[in-house]
Amino acid sequence: DHGEFSQTSPTFVVATTEDTLIMGWQGSTYLLDWIADFAFNPVNSPELGEAATGIKGSGSFFSHIASDLLIHQDKIKECIENKKRKRSGQENTRIKKIVFTGHSLGGGLANVAHLFVQAKINDETSFWSGKDLSLNTVTFAAVM
Repeated sequence: DHGEFSQTSPTFVVATTEDTLIMGWQGSTYLLDWIADFAFNPVNSPELGEAATGIKGSGSFFSHIASDLLIHQDKIKECIENKKRKRSGQENTRIKKIVFTGHSLGGGLANVAHLFVQAKINDETSFWSGKDLSLNTVTFAAVM
């Protein structure tokens, strides 16, 4: 929930199922979403570090993802590190996979989030560092 900024920031959701964490972004809904779709300002992102040298993307997409991952970092971390979900008759499972997903604007954001998390896994100062996670992205009519 982006509160009073909900019309300027696509809805972001985190869900878990068995050993998979799903991060999803809503597609273009409001006028400002459509402006973000078309306001392509190609920039490099310091968050990508060595993982994506030379890759440029939408500055607004990089900002949205950096913000969402920072705002929700504690909840995501809790899902990955602390939450052991019991399934009836099964052992506890830990998160082994992350799936990034979204439609339209949300799909573009999912693609950028995948790059961000991949870079953070390789960053020794990040809580993502050293995590043995399989990263996948599934998008629908994604911009980028």
